[in-house]
This record gives sequence, structure tokens and C-alpha cells, in this order.
Amino acid sequence: MNTGSATIGAIITIICVLPFLFMYMSKTKKKKTALQTLQQLASKHDCKISQYDFLDHMVIGIDTDKKCLFFTKKENDENTNQFIDLQTVSMCYPNKALRTIIVSDKKKNSVIERVELCFESKTNNVLPTTFELYNEKDNVQLRTEILLSDKWANLINAQLA
Repeated sequence: MNTGSATIGAIITIICVLPFLFMYMSKTKKKKTALQTLQQLASKHDCKISQYDFLDHMVIGIDTDKKCLFFTKKENDENTNQFIDLQTVSMCYPNKALRTIIVSDKKKNSVIERVELCFESKTNNVLPTTFELYNEKDNVQLRTEILLSDKWANLINAQLA
């Protein structure tokens, strides 16, 4: 009886732990693949990633020596890769696009539609370049994109100074 109970307990424990183990392994693989994509993009521009941040669907990284910024985002099995030479940028700022929803006669709520990092060019007639971190249409839930946009705007502006 004792051996049978121990075996059943071990099997139940394994069954409970396996889904979490598979999720962890999947997330680690996804992160490794995204980082490799970012590093390949950097190597095409003869750069090396010195600092990066990862979110489920994207990676942003910077080469602080050559002042280049790299961004890769995967949505719907499609990769979006972007590169910016920070020497052509005058400033960086986070942008949050909001829309208002009327809940009742007296109450209105604001909903974030998009979170972006915007880059103003040193050339006046060039439109700002953007890295879209969050889009309400593509992502169900806003996670840490706002914090990430603020962090990277500060980091990039420190590189520009």
C-alpha cells in the first residue's frame, strides 16, 4: 500500500508540474529566438547588442558604442525588424495614443490604443520614426509596455546627450 501511494503521488506531481515546465521551456525558446534575430539584425549593421529588453512578442536592444538601436517584433508569424542610427536622432519620447469611451452620462474612461517610442530626426523635414510596442488591435492585454517605453526613452536620450 505504501509503495502504491508513493507511486500515485509521484505520478500526480509529475502531471501537475509538466505543463509549467513546458510553458517555461517554450518561453525560453521564444526569447532565445527573438534575441538571435535581434543580434543578426545588429551584426548586419556591424554592431553588437550591449543592452536589451524582452517582452513576449518583441525585443529592443542598443549598441552603446556605435549608438545604434534595434527593434524586432513578431506578430502573426511575421517579423518586423527596425534599425535607427541614433546619431541622426535629436530626441526620443514615448507616445501613448488614447481614446475615450463614454461609460455613462457622467463617466468617461480613457483606453490606451497604442504605445510607441518616437524618434525625432535632426533633419527638420523628416517624419518621426516609431517603434510600436503595443497596439490594442494586435495585443489583448497591456503589460509593461508603458514602463518599457519610458525606460528606453530615458536610456536613448542619455545616449543622445
